[in-house]
Formats: sequence, C-alpha cells, structure tokens
Amino acid sequence: MFSRRGLTGYGTHKRNPDLPPLTEAQAEATDAVEFLAQRFSLGMGLQRGDIQYGNNIGFLHGRDGFRDEKG
Repeated sequence: MFSRRGLTGYGTHKRNPDLPPLTEAQAEATDAVEFLAQRFSLGMGLQRGDIQYGNNIGFLHGRDGFRDEKG
C-alpha cells in the first residue's frame, strides 16, 4: 500500500515528530511512485450495484469520493 500522507502529513494530521525527516532520495522516490500510479491508472466507471474484486498486494488502488444513498 502506498500513501504519502503518512510520510508527509496532511491537513490537521501532522507528520509524526518521532520520524526522521525524509531524505531527498526518499522524497524523489515517493514522487516517482505517485507519478507512475497516476500515469498508468485505470478508471473503472462502476455503476450502482457493481462489485469490484482486487488483490491489495497485487496493485496500488485509490477511490474517488462517493455518496452513500439508502435504497
């Protein structure tokens, strides 16, 4: 799983002060992973009632916002 938020902090969630600062090489590596994930991303276009299965170990994934409606 990749999330730069845990490494850099975001919004009101500050970076853990017990962690050492990211090195320049580490920052470049996180940039590269994020760039490649966006470049080779695949949109699924799921509709209501669709089910998607995936292996979290096999690929990076993300999710756009959604609205949970009853009924």
